[in-house]
Amino acid sequence: MLDPITGTPDPTLIMQFLQRCTEAYLRIRQSPPPNANHDQLWEHHQQACMAFRAQLPILIGPENIQIYVACIHQGAAIGAIDLADVGKFNHMANTALAAWRAGQQQLKQQRIQAQDAERQQRMQAQDAERRQRDSERVQREREQWQEERKQHPPTPHASNQEEDYESAQARAQLPDRKTQNQLMKELRRHGVAVPSERDLRANPLVALNFVDLARNHMDELPPADDAIRPTRSEPAAEPKGRPQTAA
Repeated sequence: MLDPITGTPDPTLIMQFLQRCTEAYLRIRQSPPPNANHDQLWEHHQQACMAFRAQLPILIGPENIQIYVACIHQGAAIGAIDLADVGKFNHMANTALAAWRAGQQQLKQQRIQAQDAERQQRMQAQDAERRQRDSERVQREREQWQEERKQHPPTPHASNQEEDYESAQARAQLPDRKTQNQLMKELRRHGVAVPSERDLRANPLVALNFVDLARNHMDELPPADDAIRPTRSEPAAEPKGRPQTAA
């Protein structure tokens, strides 16, 4: 287990691997065959080095990789690893570390995709639950409204057909357009606020009201604007008996 602060393995575990590799190397290295020549001693040394390498940890995960590098450096220090081979062992450690990082990156992507899929499913479930609540609320309001209509039915009112019928009756009572325009002008001349031509055509009832006002109540209207305009005064006549001057 790596330390969460330093990022290194447990020192006790490192020392256990170092001691195991060193003991395997020294166990064979310190018991050479008797009366062995130079070649036999070399072969004996190679067997001790193989025993050292056999105790190395497997390159799986950053913890084992760091312990592996520590053992390689220890082997180079005691002669179990040739200094010329240290670079090859470190290359193997770096390759294993790169492979582990690639696997972690892929695992991270898979974890992110799984979280996204889970989040999407959760959002879909929440949306479905929200739609279900809204549908139930609308259904309850509709049932409540229908129940209120049963208890308190709406009062009857005039329909569109009746309004159309009244408009048709009003159009039938209106005079021709020329007479109607003259009556409207007369009302305007008396200072009555008459709606625009467009509003009168859209609402014949209003037009009929103003036409009736112009026909039957013209005497009750205020005087026309031109009736109260002051007339121009004539020039005063010259007094009689004024002496005339000679030409």
